[in-house]
Amino acid sequence: MISFIKKIFYLPEAAEWLMRKDSADNYIIHRRIISKKKLLRKIYSFYFSEVTGHFSYLKEKKIIEIGSGAWSMSLYNPKIISSDLIKNKFVEMSVDAQKMPFKDNDLDGIVMIDVLHHLPDPEKFFLESVRVLKKGGRVAMIEPYLSPLGKLYYNYIHHEECDHKSLSWSLPQASGRLSGSNLATPFNIFIRDRELFRNKFKDLKVLKISLHTCFSYFLSGGLSFRSLVPNFLAGFIMFLERKIFFLYPYLASQMTIVLEKKDN
Repeated sequence: MISFIKKIFYLPEAAEWLMRKDSADNYIIHRRIISKKKLLRKIYSFYFSEVTGHFSYLKEKKIIEIGSGAWSMSLYNPKIISSDLIKNKFVEMSVDAQKMPFKDNDLDGIVMIDVLHHLPDPEKFFLESVRVLKKGGRVAMIEPYLSPLGKLYYNYIHHEECDHKSLSWSLPQASGRLSGSNLATPFNIFIRDRELFRNKFKDLKVLKISLHTCFSYFLSGGLSFRSLVPNFLAGFIMFLERKIFFLYPYLASQMTIVLEKKDN
């Protein structure tokens, strides 16, 4: 039944990009989908302000966005360096999060949205972050959160795998930018295995983990499904979601994670 309903609501463009997830042409398809959906654009705007707000204390800053895709943060703040694993016309440079082309202590910040759960080896990314960040530099990212409602969405509706029982943080099967993923990886690392993370990466302090995004992304249809609400309701949906913050532990599907490189 769920499969049948999903087929009804699938966007025609989604069938195209899901068949070849790692194709460079997908950036154009994704941008076209986002451009049509006001609610999705508002969600991304909130995400961008959510992560970049953690660098307001810096007057001069060098910040790289990893995995910018077709809708980068540079659209809202041109000072942010846009990048992706595959170079395309929407980003400034090609960057592998596990082997960044930056000198030691070179960056003030790293920002990314829904990227960590696609990395073949997140531990390599954390080690690289320690290397390229200045002391006091930060990583700010948004990743899936497995609340009771979030689990239902990710297990039965979302197209990516969600294995919260996996003891490994790595994705040995990953072969491309989007073809490998485990939506549960960030939750496993920062919620389930938080003490293990602290012991492994003593140079990175977990500054903040906050929950958000209950039903807005689902209603927007994301990049795969038709929107379930008209564009004129986008502002109201975002307003309503902010007002039910006390239900985030039960309904949230995303979380903001902020790490800071220690001074010592």
